[in-house]
Amino acid sequence: ANLADGQARRLTHALNPDCRLVIRTDEQRLAEHLADLLPRAESIMPYQVAADAFVASALGERVHALFRLGQRTILLAEFQFVAGDSLVGLRIGEVIYGFAVVAVALVPAPGDGAQGASSVTLPDIDHRLVAGDRLLLLSTMDGLRRIENGQRALLPDTWVLEIPPLLMSEQRFEAAHLLARFASMSLAEA
Repeated sequence: ANLADGQARRLTHALNPDCRLVIRTDEQRLAEHLADLLPRAESIMPYQVAADAFVASALGERVHALFRLGQRTILLAEFQFVAGDSLVGLRIGEVIYGFAVVAVALVPAPGDGAQGASSVTLPDIDHRLVAGDRLLLLSTMDGLRRIENGQRALLPDTWVLEIPPLLMSEQRFEAAHLLARFASMSLAEA
C-alpha cells in the first residue's frame, strides 16, 4: 500500500515501538542533519565504514569484521606480536584499560606454556603478551590509533581510588592483591 511517509512511520512504531530507522547516505552533512531531525535513526555512510577498515588495515592490523554500534564503527582487529612491539610485556588488562579496547580472544604463542592450546575466548587479564601471541580486540578507530601511537586513554597518575574500611585481614589482603594486579605495583606498595 502507498502510505505517506508519516503514516508509514506511525504504523511501524505502532507494530514495533523498538524498531529503528536506518538510513544509508553518502553525505556527512545530510547524516548530521538527519541525526538532529530523527534522533532514534541510524545514519550509515558505507564509504566511511569502508575507509575505517582500510585505515585500520594500513596501520598493520588485520580487520576480520566491522559493524556499527550507535554512531561508531567497531572493528574486530587481530594483533600479531613480534619482538619489539610496544604491547609486548604488557598484561592484557593493561591493554584493555589503558587503551579502552575489549579483548575477545587470545591465541598464545607456541611454547608459551599453552601446551598446544588454540584460542582462549575472553582471555585472562593477567596474561603477559609475548612475541608470537595473537590477540583479537574490539576497538573503535580511536582505540587503534591510541595503540599505534602508544597513547593511553587513562593515564595511571590520574586515577583516584577509594576503598571503604575493611574489617577482616583476609579482605585487606584480597584488596591489596587486586590493587597490585590492576595497578601493576608490588604487593607491598598496594
